[in-house]
Amino acid sequence: MLRPYDAELFVFDGHRTVACQQGLWNFYYAKAKQESPSGSDQEHRERARQFIVDPASCDENDPRTWPAHTNGAAVDLTLRDSVTRQLLDMGANFEEDSDSATSAGDYFERELTAGRIDENDVRLQNRRLLNWAMTCEGLLNETAKVFWHYDWGNQIYVRASRALLANPPEAAWYGYIDLPK
Repeated sequence: MLRPYDAELFVFDGHRTVACQQGLWNFYYAKAKQESPSGSDQEHRERARQFIVDPASCDENDPRTWPAHTNGAAVDLTLRDSVTRQLLDMGANFEEDSDSATSAGDYFERELTAGRIDENDVRLQNRRLLNWAMTCEGLLNETAKVFWHYDWGNQIYVRASRALLANPPEAAWYGYIDLPK
């Protein structure tokens, strides 16, 4: 599917344990404190949430509390040139501030509609190619907040399916995955 465009998927992140999620949360929380030392705990938490879901309320028996990556059905990815192995220009970088407008999956579609870019903008074309490749395989970009996150078969996929598909699944078929004991 991507071969005619000399493109291939480049995966940044897939399954994460809750411990990994906690480590990422701690990193982004500490970074928020460093960037704004006089900020409140709530402000630091809000800033960290722009990058990562706080796993503190994760209950392995309650799918509403699972961070998306803990079931192996979420992936963060982009495209790269299959010849040079260089990442393609998507107009924003992975884990760039998710509150940045340029990170949103539909950002360049909105720019096109507003007349600020044309149909040949490489960032628009690359995002369309990524979205096309992923949705053709059944994955959905539910968040719309970031272009690089796709889900299939988890609780987020089910929620997105209800808005996008004629016959959405009733429940997720992938659940919480913990480390082997």
